[in-house]
Amino acid sequence: MNLFNKSGTIRKRRVEKNQTIEELAWGICDETTLGRYERGKVDPSVEKLSLILEKLDIKNQGMVVSHEISLFSDNDCYEEFEKLLHDKKLEEINIRLEKYESGMEINNTIEKKQFLGRIKLFMSMDRGELYIHELEDLLMESIGDYSSGKISLTNIYNETELYILNDIAIGYWDLGRRDLALNIYKDLMEYFKNFIYNQDSVICNKICLNYSNYLGLSGNYQDSIKTCLDTIRWMQNNTTQDLMYVFIFNIGWNYYYLWKRTGDFKLKEKAEAYIEKALALGNYYHENEDTINIMRQFYQNEITSTPSSSSNDTGR
Repeated sequence: MNLFNKSGTIRKRRVEKNQTIEELAWGICDETTLGRYERGKVDPSVEKLSLILEKLDIKNQGMVVSHEISLFSDNDCYEEFEKLLHDKKLEEINIRLEKYESGMEINNTIEKKQFLGRIKLFMSMDRGELYIHELEDLLMESIGDYSSGKISLTNIYNETELYILNDIAIGYWDLGRRDLALNIYKDLMEYFKNFIYNQDSVICNKICLNYSNYLGLSGNYQDSIKTCLDTIRWMQNNTTQDLMYVFIFNIGWNYYYLWKRTGDFKLKEKAEAYIEKALALGNYYHENEDTINIMRQFYQNEITSTPSSSSNDTGR
């Protein structure tokens, strides 16, 4: 899964086809407007984007999307801010916000406004209805057809829009509106399936992981397992595989609760095997120690403390 945006995609495919701006713009928009599309100064409407993609011969083939984005040159900046938010390092966040806001005066885009607005909302507001509405208003500055948890599968979502959608889904879940949260994630999973990606994206992995988590917590264990397996297959085609060990653990977690529901010890054996693989992978690649400790505690408390089928039979 990948980091992508509309502007990089249009220019990349136009250059690949050796088309001039004049040739691509003809019959769709003026050359100046197309140039602004390619520079990320303005987003094309869904109708114009569809015409552009059709002219680039990719309307019915699946989109190959660009790794370039307008906001940052790589994914590290997103992850740096996410870590600062997680660790609640507010002073450092404010220093960085001032830096990016001063940069916006020179090169202002909707995406930068959304990126900074999302962080400010995260820092300043309680996670209630108003917080979600503010996030949705921020999203609608670029995605005008979004409406209360309903997203269009014909749009192309950039990295910042995906982060906002993820925040909205989490907000709905925390408010107890679980159907809305699951619907957002379900639509995003369908959206991911309709595109061919050429780079990795951490937020796509996080969205898939959250969907898997929420499905499992809702008791939809088989659907959660399928989501994990689908995501692992996508990740195996990419150069980085963030959170792979967590998806493997999730599969084991779901098999464990399927065993608790059905009493089928074969499911418990599967749970044990997957969780052992997750721990081995996490330790080998020195993944997040806090996450590994949670997994290890679950393994010790739930898996190893539970009798196997053979010992259970002997006890009878």
